[in-house]
Amino acid sequence: MSKPSSTAGSGKAKIPAFLKIAALLAIVLCVLFYQNFESGMVLFSNDSPLGQLVAAHDHMPDGFTGYWQDLNSVDTSAGSVSPNITEIIMSVWETLFQGLMGPLGFINTYTPLALFIMGLGAWAFFRKLKLSPLAATLGALAVMLNTQLFSGACWGVASDQIALGFNFLALALVCANDDEPGPVIFWTRYALAGLCVGVNVMEAADVGALCSMFVALYILFKSLVDDNASVGIKIGRAIPRIAVVAVLAGFIACQTVYSLIGTQLQGTSLSQSNKDSLQQWDYATQWSLPKQETLGLFVPGVFGYRMDTPLNTVPFLQQLYDGGMYWGGMGRDPANDRYFASGGKDSPPDPGYMRFGYAGYYCGILVALLALWAIAQSFRKEKSPFTDVQKKFIWFWSVVILLSLLLAWGRFAPAFYGFLYNYVPHFSQMRNPAKFMFFIEWGLTVLFAYGVYGLQQHHFSDPPAIKTDVKDEDKFDQRVLYAGAGLFAMSVIGWFVYASNRAGLIQYLKYRGFGDDPTAKAIATFSISQCGWFLLIFAVALAILAVIINGYLAGGWRAKLAAALLGLFLVFDLGRADLPFIIHWNLGQKYEVGDLNPVIDYLRPQPYEHRVAILPQPPFNFPPECGILSGLYGIEWSQHILPYYNIQSLDIIQMPRMPLDLMAYEQAFMPQSDSEAFFFARWWQLSNTRYLLGPAGYVDSMNVQLDPAQQRFRTVMRFNIGLKPGIREYNGDSSELTAYLDTNGPDALIEFTGALPRVKLYTDWQTNTDAELKAFTTNNLSPLDSMMFGEAGTNGLITLKKLESPFFDPEKTVLIDAPSPGINPPPSVAGDNAGTVDFASYAPKHIVLDVNATAPAVLLLNDHYDPNWHVTIDGQPTQLFHANFIMQGIFVPAGKHTVEYQFSMPSKPLYVTVAAMVLGLVLCGVLIFYKRPVVAAPRNKLFGK
Repeated sequence: MSKPSSTAGSGKAKIPAFLKIAALLAIVLCVLFYQNFESGMVLFSNDSPLGQLVAAHDHMPDGFTGYWQDLNSVDTSAGSVSPNITEIIMSVWETLFQGLMGPLGFINTYTPLALFIMGLGAWAFFRKLKLSPLAATLGALAVMLNTQLFSGACWGVASDQIALGFNFLALALVCANDDEPGPVIFWTRYALAGLCVGVNVMEAADVGALCSMFVALYILFKSLVDDNASVGIKIGRAIPRIAVVAVLAGFIACQTVYSLIGTQLQGTSLSQSNKDSLQQWDYATQWSLPKQETLGLFVPGVFGYRMDTPLNTVPFLQQLYDGGMYWGGMGRDPANDRYFASGGKDSPPDPGYMRFGYAGYYCGILVALLALWAIAQSFRKEKSPFTDVQKKFIWFWSVVILLSLLLAWGRFAPAFYGFLYNYVPHFSQMRNPAKFMFFIEWGLTVLFAYGVYGLQQHHFSDPPAIKTDVKDEDKFDQRVLYAGAGLFAMSVIGWFVYASNRAGLIQYLKYRGFGDDPTAKAIATFSISQCGWFLLIFAVALAILAVIINGYLAGGWRAKLAAALLGLFLVFDLGRADLPFIIHWNLGQKYEVGDLNPVIDYLRPQPYEHRVAILPQPPFNFPPECGILSGLYGIEWSQHILPYYNIQSLDIIQMPRMPLDLMAYEQAFMPQSDSEAFFFARWWQLSNTRYLLGPAGYVDSMNVQLDPAQQRFRTVMRFNIGLKPGIREYNGDSSELTAYLDTNGPDALIEFTGALPRVKLYTDWQTNTDAELKAFTTNNLSPLDSMMFGEAGTNGLITLKKLESPFFDPEKTVLIDAPSPGINPPPSVAGDNAGTVDFASYAPKHIVLDVNATAPAVLLLNDHYDPNWHVTIDGQPTQLFHANFIMQGIFVPAGKHTVEYQFSMPSKPLYVTVAAMVLGLVLCGVLIFYKRPVVAAPRNKLFGK
């Protein structure tokens, strides 16, 4: 029993434990992210960089009614944004601060806030497990600073960390029922746990769905081990509990699930695969964890950190982390691995995909040691610091870690993963097996918290809290220390062997994509040095544990010193591994604020009237002097600069689940022979791609090969790539480069005057006739046409083949789907002057056009068709249909009209989610204000103990 506070009589209130842990987590994060407070600094985010957040399509809270991505490809729907924690934070920032300050404030606070939420959720769970305050505190720090979770947040997917925080809260609510409350509180907690699981799905989508299944498994396991009833009664208790959680999770995640089904599953490349079995396997398992990289769980930096380390890292790390670039095999094209396994010595089949990821999965030496100590203690039949129920949960988390590791290996464990891939329904549609690392780290941090609790029970108090024979206790934990010392000795031997083979490592690195000798040597040196750092940290961790186990820090102030040592060591160890992932950019330099280069400045006015693209490689292989442009565009311009200035590009930046119609459309215009070279010009023409970037010397050959009849390619400006003003030396960071006008420069902005305007009127339109549809046969289709047929169907394939034809003139004729009988369009009338159409206003989700049609016409809008676009003519609704296979078309009568397009998703799922959020507030009120009656008799066996 705790002693009364000595300050009670003085009137001073005791600081709540929640505020203490919140302050501690906040202080640690503020120290790590100190550069966030510096003026003009922007925190790195790969998935949601500042340029994307500033773009018009990303403004909140408008996204709650639908998200139309108009900056890439021919536009596409991203569903509707759910009112989750991420979007609420963004909405607050953009409501309070207009212009740049809203997105800038969001991006600099979002990652630390996500980690903070995750840490608090973990602390709540550990406390509800009835672990000690020290175990809960150190466990929360271990979760928040876990390199897998920390690096993921810094990469730009901090929503996963918020999801994990809410999963921890869900488990905390489940465990809170161990105090056997009345039925009102009991089921209120399960209902709130369900809402927390739903928020997890709203934040993390597919990862959230996996986590929700894990929470259900935890509830089932807890029901089986907590009670002494028969298995049938235990399962009977578990079923309604899981059902309540599932129903409430679906309730609050209604909008997210609806949006995911509509945009990520139905009609996408994962819902219907036309790849052969090997291609599909490669596609699904490319991001698997190579078995040897499992070592990275325990040795930070042995495989490097990020692919560009140490660029833009914390300033004092720049030299210390030289050579720290990731050199493992995560994300490598499986074809490359097969090539290397066969002994190939030349260039691999896909050298561009030698790796694509980072080695951010370090769990911490102390975390690993105490997790192993907890597992060892759990197998003791007597004198263990853990109860029988705690032992079973330690085994539960251990099994989770083992199974998750097998899953994370993916294609590198083909027997295990292949069995699930082939025989478990829908498992083959899951990508990125490495996502199961998430569960490994989750389990390790929980076992660590158990380990701290057990260590504290055995060795912090004087006398020990666990009554045991001193000699027997010494023997067990001394054996543990001896085992740790043996593991350390083996690690030292392994380090010497590794270091002595430095020359072989350098050759391996050259063979795996680091052909430059100085780079390979720097990477090898860094990797070996990181193993040395590991040994030092390992030795210190063992020394701390030895001092504690041998009783030198037991009781009174010495126990407090032991707690402080463990906490400081944990923060140092994990913080050191986390620092390379904290990347900042200089706002002015990154986005050329106030000093825009001439190419972007030319494209900036009325960007919605045209699209821009870089010449595809291959077949337009750039000469060496133009290679810098390719890298600069692929990273800086397309992902950052163009979105920042709302310039629309045909190039796809990120689309793991491509809509089938878009896939068929892109495949249709990829030439399969020299005679089809003009397909590129047709593709750019139909997609409103007026501007192209590429080598200046290619313009004449493009006119000859792609557009021989009309020769509509011309040079707008020639330029060269150089360092930005104020940059004296190139450090490998593409944000240090920009374009300068140069009449003899190797690069050019090319205009294709044959591109269709964004909006155009046609008095000549065609549909596929019944005779064409009936005459169609799949016999003798080429492999590509067969693939397109699977994606587009009969009508779609016929339309695409017409669009490909050199005899079809997109300037004069538009191809449309057969209109519904109620429209009764007038007869098609060929003519060059169909009228005029101009933009009255443009926003990604709201377009207004001024139309003056000389005759009844089809109005073509060269944006991706989506049924959630709603169109009116002079305020009256009209039907939207497919035009030119993938674009939008409507019929307009002759005369002047105002045509208005508005994009909005169905609102009912949003209302359901909001209603669930209101219910959550009511349930929280029940927990706070409901007066719990004294339970005189046990609850019904089906629903309680």
